[in-house]
Amino acid sequence: MKDYTLRGMEGKTTLEQLRASVESSRIAIREADNIVFTYNRATRIVYVDEDIASAFDVPTEVHDVPYGVVDSGILVDAESAKEYVRIHEAVLSGQREASGMVKLRGSNGKVNVYDLKLHVICTENGELTDMAVGIYKNITDKYNRIHELEKEAQDLLLAREKLRLQSESLQETVYALSQDYYALWRVDLKNDIFYLQRDDHERATVTMEGLIGMKYSDAIKSYIERFVHPEDMERTVFESSLENLRNVLKRESSYVIRMRRRAMPDSTDYGYAEWRILRLHLDENNFTAVFAVRDADNEVLNEMKQQKLLQDALAEAEHASRAKTTFLSNMSHDIRTPLNAIIGFTSIAASHIDNKERVQDCLEKIMSSSNHLLSLINDILNMSRIESGKIVIQEKECNLSERIHNLVNMIRPQMRAKRLEFYVDTIDVEDEELIFDPLRLDQVLINILSNAAKFTPIGGVVSFTIRQEASKKPGYAHYDFIIRDSGIGMSEAFLKHLFDPFEREKSATVSGIEGTGLGMTITKHTVDMMGGTIEVQSQINRGTTFTVGFDFALSSVVHKKEDTVELEGLRALVVDDDFQTCDSVTKMLGQIGMRSEWTTSGREAVFRAQKAHNDGDPFYSYIIDWLMPQMDGIETVRRIRRVIGDDAPIIILTAYDWTDIEQEAREAGVTAFCNKPLFMSDLRNVLLEASRACRSILPPKQEEKSITFDGKRVLVVEDNDLNREIAYEILARAGFVVEEAVDGSEAVEIVKSRPEFYYDLVLMDIQMPIMDGYEATKAIRGLPRRDVTKLPILAMTANAFEEDKERALQNGMNGHIAKPVYIDVLYKTLQRIWQ
Repeated sequence: MKDYTLRGMEGKTTLEQLRASVESSRIAIREADNIVFTYNRATRIVYVDEDIASAFDVPTEVHDVPYGVVDSGILVDAESAKEYVRIHEAVLSGQREASGMVKLRGSNGKVNVYDLKLHVICTENGELTDMAVGIYKNITDKYNRIHELEKEAQDLLLAREKLRLQSESLQETVYALSQDYYALWRVDLKNDIFYLQRDDHERATVTMEGLIGMKYSDAIKSYIERFVHPEDMERTVFESSLENLRNVLKRESSYVIRMRRRAMPDSTDYGYAEWRILRLHLDENNFTAVFAVRDADNEVLNEMKQQKLLQDALAEAEHASRAKTTFLSNMSHDIRTPLNAIIGFTSIAASHIDNKERVQDCLEKIMSSSNHLLSLINDILNMSRIESGKIVIQEKECNLSERIHNLVNMIRPQMRAKRLEFYVDTIDVEDEELIFDPLRLDQVLINILSNAAKFTPIGGVVSFTIRQEASKKPGYAHYDFIIRDSGIGMSEAFLKHLFDPFEREKSATVSGIEGTGLGMTITKHTVDMMGGTIEVQSQINRGTTFTVGFDFALSSVVHKKEDTVELEGLRALVVDDDFQTCDSVTKMLGQIGMRSEWTTSGREAVFRAQKAHNDGDPFYSYIIDWLMPQMDGIETVRRIRRVIGDDAPIIILTAYDWTDIEQEAREAGVTAFCNKPLFMSDLRNVLLEASRACRSILPPKQEEKSITFDGKRVLVVEDNDLNREIAYEILARAGFVVEEAVDGSEAVEIVKSRPEFYYDLVLMDIQMPIMDGYEATKAIRGLPRRDVTKLPILAMTANAFEEDKERALQNGMNGHIAKPVYIDVLYKTLQRIWQ
C-alpha cells in the first residue's frame, strides 16, 4: 500500500500526524479510483500525492483555495464556482465536514462532474486541526444518465399532453363534422380494418352497413364498384387506397375525395358525394383515420359557378391584356413614324439653314408630322376612358389630298433611308372633301407602307395608288388604297395567318427583321371598325399587294373653287413614263376644260411641242414627270424651252423631294413644281400659280388683312418658366405688351393693383400651385370693378379634352387654347373674341 502522509504538519504531535496519515490511508484505500488530497485550512493550500497527481493529470499543490482557483477560471467550471466556494468556506469556518457536486475542467479542456467531500482531522480531544482530507469522486456518467432520464421523462410528459390535447381536439372535430356529415367511418390504415362509427339512415342515400366485417381495402372497393360513377371509379379507387392514404396523411392532417355516386342504390341518377378523411392518430407504427361522408351537390355546383366566374374573369383579363399590348404596340409603331419625319426634316433644315425656302418647306413638314404625333398622344390620353380593346371611330370632315400628302411626307424619309423607288399616283379621284377618321386612316396606311419599306430590299420599288370608284351607297364614294412592293413576299400558308396576333413569317430572311407580329392584327381590326375591307396578294420573292377599300361619305360643305374659265379650251401636254399617271392627269385636265394630250417619252414631247408651235396651235402648259428613262424631265424642259420660249408654263411632276434640283430646274425653264400624288385641287392650284408666274392671266390673290395687336396688354398666368418664355415670344412678336404671373393668387393680386381696363387679355393656365386657373378666374370675375365682367380670359392649358373646354366656359372663361399653342389658332381665337 502506498504511503499517503500528511504534509505541512510542523508543530503538531506525532500522534496527530499518525492519525492524519491513518485517515488518509483509509480513504485512499476506499476511494482508490478517485482523487484524494489534503487541505491546509491555515495556508489554504491543497496537496496531492505525486502518484495520484500523475495518474489524474492534476498539480501536486494548489494555492489560494478556493478564491484564487475560482478567479483563475481554469480548473473550476463557471457553473460550479459558487458551489466550490461554499464547500471550502464551510470547513474554513469551523464545520467538520462539507460536500457537494462540482464540475472541473481538465488540462485537455474536457469538463467532468465530481462529488467533492472535505473532512477536517481532529485531535484526541476532538479539536479540529488545520488539516482536512478531501476526495473528488467522478460521477460524470451517472450525472449524464440522470439528465438523460429526466429529459426522456419530460419528453414523455409533453408527448402525453400533446396526445391528450390532440385527442380532445380531434374528438371535438369529429363531433362537429357529425353535424354536417351523415356517416362516419373509422379505418385502421395499418391493419386494414374498417369500422362503422355512425350511419344516419334518414340522411344517407347509400350506406356501408352491408360491408361491416370486411377489410377496409375490400369494403371500399366494393362500395366504389356498386355506387361510384364509372368515369370517377378509377380515380376514386386510387385516392382511397391504403397506400395513397398512408402517404397523404403522413404529410397532411386531412384529405378530401369527391366523386359522383348513385343517388339511390338502384338509381341511374348520380349526385356528388364528399369524403373528408381526418388523421386521428399517427406515429411510427400506427394510422387511424375517420371518413366523414356527405352529399356535395350544392358545394360542387357553387364551385363550378365560381370556377366559371374565374374563367370568365381570366378571359376578360387576358383580353384586356391583349388589348393593352395591341394598343401600346400600335402606338409605338405609329409614334416612331412622325418622329422619324420630325428628326429627319430637322436635320435637313439645319444643313440648309441659309436656304430660306428649303427651311420653310422642312418646317411645314415638321409641323405636319408634329400634328400627327399630337393626335396620337391625344388618343393615348383618351384611352383611359375607352373600354379595353375598344377604339372609338371619330369621323369628321377632311380633305383627302391634304391627308395623303401629309402621310407621304411622313413615310418618304423611311423610303429614302432604304434607297427605295417610291411612286405615288391617283386614278379617277374627283371628290376630295370627305367624312372619315383621319387618324385611323393614317394608322392603317402608315402601317402597311412601313411594312412595305421594311420587307423590301434596298433598291426595290414601292408604289402607292389611290383610286376612286362609284359606291353602292348614296352620298358615298368608294376609295381603294393600293400598296405594292417588290419585297420578299409571303408564303400561301402564312397568308392564312397574316392577321393572327404575334404571327410572323418564319423564314431566314424575315428572322433578321424586328417586329412583334401585332401590326397587321391591329390594321385588320382598325379596317373592320371603319367598315372597310383589306385584301392581300403575295408571292415569295416577288412582292406583296395590299388593297384597302373604304366607302367614305361625301362632305356636304361646298368649298369655294377658284375660277379656271380662262383655261378652258387651251391645250396641255402630259409627259410621264407611267401610262396610268398620263391617263389620270389627262382626265383631270379634261374636267377643268382643257384639251389634253399625253406621251410617255421626253423625246416625243419635244417633237410634239415643235409641231404644235409650227402649226400655230401651241400647248398652253406642259406637265412633265421628273424621272423618266432616256431623257429626264429637266432635259425635256430645257429642249422644249428652246422651241417655245418663255411664255408657256411648264410644271414638273414628281414623287420625290424636288428642293435638291430646284435651282437646276428653274434655270432649265421650270415654272412650278407639284408633288405626287396629284389630286384635282393640286392640279388646279399649280396651273393657276404657273399661269400667274408666266403671263399674269389672273389677278393676284388679295391678301387678307393682318390682325394688329400692337399695344394690347396681356397678362400671362403660367407656373412653368419655359412655357412663360414661349408665350412671351409669341405674344411680343405679335405686338402685345406682356406681363407675367406665376400662379393664380398672384394674378388676382396683380389685376387688383392695376387700374380698370388696364388689361386687354388674360391667358390663364389651369394646373398651378396655390390657386389654380379656375379659382383665379372666379376670383377675378368677382372683383368690385367695371372691367372684369368683359375682360377676355382664355384657358391656355394642356387639359385638352372636350370636358376641359366645357369646364373652362363654366368657370367664366371666354375660350380654350390647348397646349402646345399654335400661333394661328391663338390669333384666330383672339380675333373671334374681340369681334
